[in-house]
Amino acid sequence: MKKKQKLEDLNVLNDFLLSAIANDPDVAEPFFRDVLSVLLEREIGEVTVRAQMVIPGDNLRLRGIRMDVEILEEDNSPTKCRIYNLESQMYEEDNLQKRNRFYQAKKDSKGLKRGEKNWNKLPDLYMIMIMDYDLFGKDNMMYVFENVCREFPDIEYNDGLKFIYFNVNGKNGGTKTIKQLLSYLNNSKIESVTNETIGRIHNYVSSVKESAEVREHYMTWDEWVEREIQAGLEEAVKEAVEEAVKEAVEDTKKETTITATKALLLDILADKGEISTELQNCIDEADLASLKQWARMAAKVDSIEAFVDEMQKEINGI
Repeated sequence: MKKKQKLEDLNVLNDFLLSAIANDPDVAEPFFRDVLSVLLEREIGEVTVRAQMVIPGDNLRLRGIRMDVEILEEDNSPTKCRIYNLESQMYEEDNLQKRNRFYQAKKDSKGLKRGEKNWNKLPDLYMIMIMDYDLFGKDNMMYVFENVCREFPDIEYNDGLKFIYFNVNGKNGGTKTIKQLLSYLNNSKIESVTNETIGRIHNYVSSVKESAEVREHYMTWDEWVEREIQAGLEEAVKEAVEEAVKEAVEDTKKETTITATKALLLDILADKGEISTELQNCIDEADLASLKQWARMAAKVDSIEAFVDEMQKEINGI
């Protein structure tokens, strides 16, 4: 089994810590404002941060998305708003560019109200990924993509869309300040603090790590289960489910047990696809016995669709 890291040793790009920062009402806004200001090399205004935002598919058969962190910046531009979808990517994934195209499309599909005729009200959208490997193999610390005219590259194509990939190990193509921040995000220790802005960011991170609520939540998170799932280790997942449920039953009251089991089930399902509103509601209403059974079931299937089929068979007594 993969040994679980101590909370103090987690780096910002760790899924749990990034989510904890985004959910902290005192830390989230100044933290992400500072991070974006450095990465985009411009001042960022007042922001609103949303963690683990889900846009479900239109039905159980269609895929939705779940974004790590969504940051909304109000400004004086014609669109009145910029949206930054920021994610960490710590393992190589096939067809990542098409995956991001799908995420962008789902996000844009929610950008205008029904009947709106002014397309210019669609917010500018920045799809930002911070990665610990070089997707494009040029040893750059950043790659910025936006739509251009191949025949006339100097023509501005103002659709307000950018895809930006940051490589924490890159040596070229960015500023010293960006490199320092990327190094800190990948190794979030006091010795990685090299300037005043990163010092503030480190203070925010330390504040989150010292939170009693975050520490309690991390004890039941078992993030390493997700990594085992991604590696296809079904037996490890089944063992993790049994261990987590057993510990929850022994150490907590029934309501806490339900919460912990539900969180574990959702973590397993998140690796299989995107969880729709209908499925989320069904899980929220389930009793402890059903949640335990569904967690074991989720460990055996390859997709959300297969899980829904099995779950519906169980509900219908087939």
